[in-house]
Order: sequence, then structure tokens, then C-alpha cells
Amino acid sequence: MSVKRVCGTSLMIIAALVVTFFLFRPELPDNEAGEQIAAEATGFATATHVIPEVNVIPPIETTPIPGDARDLSEAPEATPAETLEETPAEEPVETVVETAALTASTVVEPPLSDSERYAAAIEQLQAGDAEGARPILSKLLNTFHGRPAVQAKVRANLARALLALGREREALPHAEEASRIDPENSGAWNVRGRALLSLQRSEEALRAFQTAIEKDPGNFHALNNIGYIWILREDFLKARTYLDEAVVAAAAMGVEPPSYTFNNLGVALERMGDLSDAREAYSRALGGGHPTAGLGLARVGALLAAEEPSSIPGSSADSTLTAGTGN
Repeated sequence: MSVKRVCGTSLMIIAALVVTFFLFRPELPDNEAGEQIAAEATGFATATHVIPEVNVIPPIETTPIPGDARDLSEAPEATPAETLEETPAEEPVETVVETAALTASTVVEPPLSDSERYAAAIEQLQAGDAEGARPILSKLLNTFHGRPAVQAKVRANLARALLALGREREALPHAEEASRIDPENSGAWNVRGRALLSLQRSEEALRAFQTAIEKDPGNFHALNNIGYIWILREDFLKARTYLDEAVVAAAAMGVEPPSYTFNNLGVALERMGDLSDAREAYSRALGGGHPTAGLGLARVGALLAAEEPSSIPGSSADSTLTAGTGN
């Protein structure tokens, strides 16, 4: 067989094969041809449609910032779960809200300011809780820098708390420092006088009370305390003068005079022999809740009924004498 015949025969066979391939090859849609070729090359089955690329949005942060219950309605929405098969399921929004609410409800309140702690101590002191007020005031001694008037008040009130607890020796240094820091503070001078009087230093106490009156002539607490000292010294006329002034000063301020002022006035008047006025003073003291005014009232009533004061046993007024414990 010649070479030409062999070549011709080969070409005819190749042509026949090519025609056969194109006649019997299965057809695919144009948009899936590349997908099928890739599957045949890798051996993996694929879906009948191309899965679009997923744009994953960062999930909502499920741990709220302490103290900040944020508005979760403004947070980006999460991508639907069915398109995130490999992404862990997020905590439901309802749970996030509940977590935020719980965190907000359990946030520790910020500490009180110095001013708030001072106000709380004063409330306790006014309510009769000197033991509760004392440690708070002690911790405030080195605060309120640059505000001497406030520092003086802190020390004066600490002295008052200590006096109420029967700790006169501890109270005096604070009262003295208060009057030194703010010498115009009438109340500081008054509490200084009270501390001195509790320590049986009546002459120094009298000077402190008088200074309190100089700083504030309307300080009826100091006026009462001067009257008390004059009763102790048995100068009842001077005592009555200061006690009357204390009643007038309190009334001028729109304040009911303390019951102990009326009781002390009753003592001074009784010792002066002015029984009718003494009975009125004791009555007002009793109306104000003074614990021993009833004894003085009964005694004076008996004296008036008998018209013989010296014949009534136990007629001394000393048993009802009361020191001033105000401001």
C-alpha cells in the first residue's frame, strides 16, 4: 500500500471520529458548562445553581458595656441563619435585651461625694444617731480643702457627736479647731463652750458662749447656756435675763424655743420666788416634752396652794435644772 493511500485512510478515520463525537455528546446550558467541567475535574458534586457570595455582617455584640443599656434597635441586622451554615448561631435578640437589662439593674452605684456624705451625717446627727454620724464626720476631716467654713462645720459637728456620746475630752480639740479655722462661726464657739463646761471649766466656757453671742446675737442656744451657768453660780437674776433673751431670739427666728430653755427659766424663776411665772415656764417646758418639767410644775403648784414655800419638803429646783445641748 502506498504512503498516499495510508495517509488518506487515516484522515478519513479521524474525520469519522470527530463527526461521531459531535453527534452524540450531551449538551449543557451555557451557564452550567464551567460548573460541570470543574466537577468532573475535582470529583465533587455541585448544586444546579451557583451559590452567590455571602456578605457576612458582624454579629451583634452580646455583652453590653457595664452601665450602658444600649438601644439594640440601631444595631445592624444579622444575616439570615440559613445562609450562614458554617457560622455559629447568634444569641437571640430577646436574650441580648434581657442581658442588657440585667446588667444595667446590677450596676454598682457610684460612691457618694463628700458633700453627700456630709449631708447624710448631719441627718443622722439630727435624728439622734451620734454613733452613726461620728465615723462619717471623722473621715471628712481632711476633705473640703480650700473651704475653711465647711471644714469648720465638719469639726464642730464631730464635736457635737462626741459630746452626745459622752466623750468630752475628744470633742474639745475638734471644737477648738473649728473656732480657729472659722472664728466667725457662732456655732463653733457654742460647741466649744459646751465641751469646756462638760469638763468643769466654766469660766472658759462662759467666755466661749459670750463670743458666740458676739458673732451672732440671735444664737439662742448660747444664750440658754449662759443662763445655765448663772443658775449654777446662783445669780438667778442674770440667769433669767439670758433665758428670757433666748426665748425672744428663738421666736424672732420663727423657732419654738427648746423645752430645756423653758425648764431652766422655770428653775430661775422658782428660786427667785416668782412662782406664778415659774409655773408657766414649767408648763411650756412640759408641753415641749421636757422629761423632768412635770416635777417642777407639781412642786410649784403645791407651793402656790400652800402659800408656804419653805414648808414643802424637797422644794429645791436643782433637780430639774437642765444644761443646753443645742447647736
